[in-house]
Amino acid sequence: MPAIGIDLGTSNSVVAVYRRGQAEVIPIDGRSVMPSCVAAKPSGELIVGELAKRRALIDPGQAVRAIKREMGSRDYFVELAGKQYNPIDISSLILQKLVNAASEQLGEPVKDAVISVPAYFTNNQKEDTRLAGEKAGLNVLRLMPEPTAAAVAYGINKGRDQDILVYDLGGGTFDVSIVRVRGNNFEVVGIGGDHNLGGEDFDHRLIDLIIAHLRRNPDLANHLANADAEKMQQQLKESAEAAKKELSSAELVEIEIPQLLGDNPFCLNMTRLQYEASIQDLVNHTIDVTMETLKNAGLSPDEIDRVVLVGGSTRLPIIQKMIGNKIVEPYIADHVDEVVAMGAAIMAANLSSVSEVSGTANHDFAPIEVTNITAHSLGIRAADDSFAEILPRGTSLPAKAHKVFTTALDNADRTDIVVFQGQAELCSDNQQIGGFGLTGIERATAGKPQIEVNFAVDQDDILTVSARDLGTGRAGDITIEKFEPQPYEPDKTGSTKDLKSLRFASSKKGCDDAAQVIRKMGHKCTILKHRDFRTEKILQQYDLVFINCLADVSQAAGTGIWLSAKKNASALRKYVEQGGILYVSDFALDNISEAFPGKIKFQAKGAGPSGKILASVIDDDLSQLVGSTYPINFDTVYAPVDSVTDNCHVYIAKEDGEPILVSFRHGDGHVVYTSFHNGAQVSEKETQLLMFIILQTISLATSTPLVELAETANLHRL
Repeated sequence: MPAIGIDLGTSNSVVAVYRRGQAEVIPIDGRSVMPSCVAAKPSGELIVGELAKRRALIDPGQAVRAIKREMGSRDYFVELAGKQYNPIDISSLILQKLVNAASEQLGEPVKDAVISVPAYFTNNQKEDTRLAGEKAGLNVLRLMPEPTAAAVAYGINKGRDQDILVYDLGGGTFDVSIVRVRGNNFEVVGIGGDHNLGGEDFDHRLIDLIIAHLRRNPDLANHLANADAEKMQQQLKESAEAAKKELSSAELVEIEIPQLLGDNPFCLNMTRLQYEASIQDLVNHTIDVTMETLKNAGLSPDEIDRVVLVGGSTRLPIIQKMIGNKIVEPYIADHVDEVVAMGAAIMAANLSSVSEVSGTANHDFAPIEVTNITAHSLGIRAADDSFAEILPRGTSLPAKAHKVFTTALDNADRTDIVVFQGQAELCSDNQQIGGFGLTGIERATAGKPQIEVNFAVDQDDILTVSARDLGTGRAGDITIEKFEPQPYEPDKTGSTKDLKSLRFASSKKGCDDAAQVIRKMGHKCTILKHRDFRTEKILQQYDLVFINCLADVSQAAGTGIWLSAKKNASALRKYVEQGGILYVSDFALDNISEAFPGKIKFQAKGAGPSGKILASVIDDDLSQLVGSTYPINFDTVYAPVDSVTDNCHVYIAKEDGEPILVSFRHGDGHVVYTSFHNGAQVSEKETQLLMFIILQTISLATSTPLVELAETANLHRL
């Protein structure tokens, strides 16, 4: 079964096959190139290619052209015959037409294909191209950069070493690649381009000249205002394309558009000088991009042996002249429109190991080796939205690299590894292509954890990103083969929070006062009414809710505080399940027993001693903050903790091991219990302690930004 090469172009598409020692273009409807056009007939039937292009002249509102420019845009749709289609759908119809033609010409089904893509396509655009191929029933062997494909078609079996610059001005994109050819080994050493510039833009400049002429004539301008805009636009486009081709060889062209102005044809003489003046800035831009690509590759123009021109617009003399002046006299290929598909066909045959249709060995076929490079720098988001580059642009593939990062905030055990591509210093100016959350990292002060982030890109441009906390061994990874068309967004339990953004609420003051501590820390704290603890909607307005000591029915007679543990149990449980943090102290323990039975078992109230003790700090991170011991003042007789379940975390304990500060996870939230008061006098240590517990208990809902450690990069070819 043969493998084919496809150039899925903006204006035209081509399909080719490698057999009998050479690449052959497969004709479609008797032509070597097929218009990349899809149209709907009045019956609703969709047609593709030359017939669709002709149909577009009659009913332009039911035709789609240049869909390649919208690849990667999942929210872009066109409507044909009352149905909506996205760029993948339209591209798959174009590909299916090419595949059918190839199958018919070769006399057997075709499944394997290499599809060319602009070298400067983003990962999302590449993936949409792959999806379009799969939707057309193809096994996409590889997505091959268009300039590389052209270099392969030009340079194969030439028997000499050379450095080739491919200047590819297609219908919708401009690419420039520098390819080092050594025998039949092709190594890409430089990539540049602009995926928003192409032959379509050159055509529009010619259309602008025509419209400007129409507007200068009052009678014509009036007709222009009342014309069918879509139909006129299509007529102008067809005429502009034809005129551009003529101006490639002629100094003067007569542009004639039948029925543009009613029954009378429109005629206009256009000189090449007029046209070249209108596109001079576009040509200059392509030359600037080319020179920048040479500079980034560390090459000068006189080190280029050959410039290969690809794409119909390169037939323009102004382009050939400027390249000759700036670099070297360009090589004008015999098949400037087909050379990309021919190179893709050579690669397809090489990858599939299929040669002749007859199945006999193809002894004259020389295997090739193609080494590509990354078109964009790849990295992750670090603190302050900075782009931490890990794989630089121009890295030869396959390759891998790693860098080590640390945390920017204290005591958070989650970070988000969000992957970007681009050249800007800020991630917001680059493109987000994927990511994942890494939980369970070492809880410590900022700067202590070490998180190693690894990037690896294989020959097929598939990126794998992994991260590992060198302290805890916790790891996460993602394979960006489909390049996450939707940007990575942390889920609700992983949303970024900091202390300033948290919303605090507390019960009325008992023997202690959490609100006083929170306010001393510089934050607002809402005092809730007793009935508020029974209402889910009220509780959900806050990130942390405190129930102070004595806020339960058992102490109502002595203090007048009434907060029924039984009545508010359901609301508290749901609040924590949905990510809330509940902080309960001392004699309010019934609220834990009712809402979360079995987590913590208590002895009888009043069974514990009163007075001051020096408790042991069990949690390592907390001990770094407040020391190995912590003074506790039991002003009233308390209820000792008898035991806790395995999933509880103990921060502070008495000498006999009795937990007096403990937390446990429930659903997406946490519950914290202290046997002692939050503090009526609010000492500095108590403030530090409470701040630490708050940060610890929200850490699973906190994505701390990363900071790159110096001198940790390690990049090498695989």
